[in-house]
Amino acid sequence: MAVFYGNIKAVQLLLRAGAHSDVYGLKGRSPLQILLGSSHLGVTKTLPKAGANANHIIQGFFLPLQHAARHRHAEIMAALIAAGVFVDLESSTGLAP
Repeated sequence: MAVFYGNIKAVQLLLRAGAHSDVYGLKGRSPLQILLGSSHLGVTKTLPKAGANANHIIQGFFLPLQHAARHRHAEIMAALIAAGVFVDLESSTGLAP
């Protein structure tokens, strides 16, 4: 819930306490993919630094970079690119940013 609501302090506290940044939850979504609906820049920058895989592909879902591009979130795109996402990676449905 901390990721979804963009609560950066709670996310940082959980990470310092040993929470994994790349645990897959409901429907196989990663924390970054759960974050897609809210587009919180601070959490988007924090998760890859903590080891979250920003290139994780799930059938039927966009990659985080694709979602940011689709919704014209330039700051989120820049943060993901700075974190090292593959800019030419296609989703499982063949979509690319």
